[in-house]
Amino acid sequence: MKITILANRDLASCIALNRLFPLLKDHELCIFLSAKVGKYDRLPQALLDLKFYGSSPECKFSTPNLG
Repeated sequence: MKITILANRDLASCIALNRLFPLLKDHELCIFLSAKVGKYDRLPQALLDLKFYGSSPECKFSTPNLG
């Protein structure tokens, strides 16, 4: 399964990711780390692509509002 993880670049996220990685070793992971919390003026292209695919009629799951 393909799994995307959005996390902050801080100690708590590092600990959480280190606990998750062994459990997800059989999956394909994509990790996005944020250096700051808050709204960016421009979203990374990968998130814009994710928003596009998540809003397509073929998509059977709901996605959060990405901006």
